[in-house]
Amino acid sequence: MSTRQRALRTIFVGNGVNRLAGPTSWQEVLCSLATFVGKSDLIMEDIEVKPFTLVFEEVYFRAARTHGTKELHLKQEAARLVSQIPSSSFHAELVQAAGPHILTTNYDYNLERALTAKHFDTSSQAEKTYSLYRRQSAGDHSVWHIHGETSVPRSLALGHNHYSGSLHHMRRYLVTKSKRSRRKASPFLRGRFDFDKGSQPFSWLDVFLRDDVHIYGFSLDYTEIDIWWLISFKERLRLDGISVGRTYFHHSVPRDNPKRVLAKTAILRSFGVTTHKLDGLDHHTRFNQFLAYFRSH
Repeated sequence: MSTRQRALRTIFVGNGVNRLAGPTSWQEVLCSLATFVGKSDLIMEDIEVKPFTLVFEEVYFRAARTHGTKELHLKQEAARLVSQIPSSSFHAELVQAAGPHILTTNYDYNLERALTAKHFDTSSQAEKTYSLYRRQSAGDHSVWHIHGETSVPRSLALGHNHYSGSLHHMRRYLVTKSKRSRRKASPFLRGRFDFDKGSQPFSWLDVFLRDDVHIYGFSLDYTEIDIWWLISFKERLRLDGISVGRTYFHHSVPRDNPKRVLAKTAILRSFGVTTHKLDGLDHHTRFNQFLAYFRSH
């Protein structure tokens, strides 16, 4: 694999940046979906201890049996709800600090809109359901919607079934050789560190493996099986002597349940991840702490 002088830096951002602009959480989205299908009393009971991906499956199965609801209808409603989240100055600050690539699990286009009113689909390959190549270009930035985007509701990674399918496609891209070419699909794993400077298709997975990736505003719940697998895969490559970037996980520690986060960060450190505690008492302070750290590392 080609030698590099200095690792590129990439921000991986979750819903935390949206919460700076408003109170919308995934639990609130799930509550709205449960209300949409008329099952809020059943579904929202003990919601705080239910895995997010399985709650969506619960919504779908209850609605399908009672009303014949299609999964796509739920994803269309979720896309409508998420589209109402406003863009803010925090989105602009984050994008301006970022490198050329930004990875996000968010479905909305607030990061793009913080830069320009016009953004363009520059995916190197068309995808209907999964999101290995799902990229929007805004100015000099590429925003990769790794869990889908609102303009393609079918692509929204909601539910255990979709996550499992995503992981299958990720493994096929990084591990399984193409039957036609008998070589790996990933240009990074074929030794192309500068894959984004040519015309050859590449995925956000290549960016994640190559760059120093800073994860912010993303809880990394254990149900995020695709991201956990990718972090593990990246460390296995490192142990095999392949030059991959570092991974950083920026987090706070809630006072009501510190053990949950401390256990997670212990696991992450064993995966080769650098964990960075954000000590601010509010979201805004922690956001500024993250930006200061990112700019200095």
